[in-house]
Amino acid sequence: MVKLCLIGFGKRMINYNLPVLKQLNSQIEIVGITTKSGKIASGHDMNCPVYNCPVKMCEEQDPDLIYMSTPHSQTSTIISRIVDFETPILVDTPISFNPNEILKIKMESMNYDTTIAVVEDWIRLPMECLKHEIIKSGVLGDIFTVENDYRTYDYHGIAQLRSYLPKNAVPVDIKQIEAGYPIKRSQNNDLSSFIENEVDAWKITTARMSNGSLFINKYSSLYKKVAFRGFKSLRVYGTRGSIISGCLTNSNFEMQSIDKSGVKTNIEMNKKYENDKLKCLSCTINQNEIRWDNPYTDMNLSEFQIGIMYHIDSMLQHIENDSPVIYDVGDFYEDMKLFYGQNQ
Repeated sequence: MVKLCLIGFGKRMINYNLPVLKQLNSQIEIVGITTKSGKIASGHDMNCPVYNCPVKMCEEQDPDLIYMSTPHSQTSTIISRIVDFETPILVDTPISFNPNEILKIKMESMNYDTTIAVVEDWIRLPMECLKHEIIKSGVLGDIFTVENDYRTYDYHGIAQLRSYLPKNAVPVDIKQIEAGYPIKRSQNNDLSSFIENEVDAWKITTARMSNGSLFINKYSSLYKKVAFRGFKSLRVYGTRGSIISGCLTNSNFEMQSIDKSGVKTNIEMNKKYENDKLKCLSCTINQNEIRWDNPYTDMNLSEFQIGIMYHIDSMLQHIENDSPVIYDVGDFYEDMKLFYGQNQ
């Protein structure tokens, strides 16, 4: 059994992380919780000590793993207090929006030889996993451009785009343009849920990656709220085909492949369920089936919870056999260079 300590017990931990952790009762035991008040919300009897000091909790419980779900403005300070225990730490994204704090956490992870992994669940949603399988199959050829066309929230979108590229592909030349425009209501956009004259912050980031590919991230703070905007998508362009996906968890998925003779074929994605649980996603390309099989069919998980489970499982495997985690603080650091448009 892995002894697990939790730091933070707010809505994110209760509503998203805890239901996933409860699926692992045979593998983990929650032995301590730290909250700001030293108390947890009524109705959540966790049958373990509750602390108001993470250091005291770590000293008394000696956990094998720490799972943090705290406001990003507090995360860096808390990590600095517990990193010298050299206990692996799993942290909800985002760790921080302060570049200096992110670099500090990265250096502390290295200096204390402590693994700090980040739960960037959007890169392991089932549809994203199928995309990874398609890319690995080679049917798209070499991937030379990835683009977030206003589909996914800024840092999530950046992580998704980088997941389509080789792990060692990092930004080497970043450029960014920002602008803001007040949005006004009109008689024809009653469905828009924004404040009158609220500023729509637009940001376009481009980068040349170390493997020669092109990275494009387009973000608008009000794009999802404004009824008169167009189709949103994540795009992967290869030398022999493309993927265009408009949603994260349903079948609004477009793909086109090109065979050796230049014939273009539109590809459909199929979802298969068994006992009301997602079993697999698949598509057929050039008469070859490409599929992603859900490794957690024995658990009751939504598609977003599957994304979280991948990271928890990855950390448990890391504890057991020192295997690499899916996404660590170094990956988050590279993503935030793109977020801020900074080359260093």
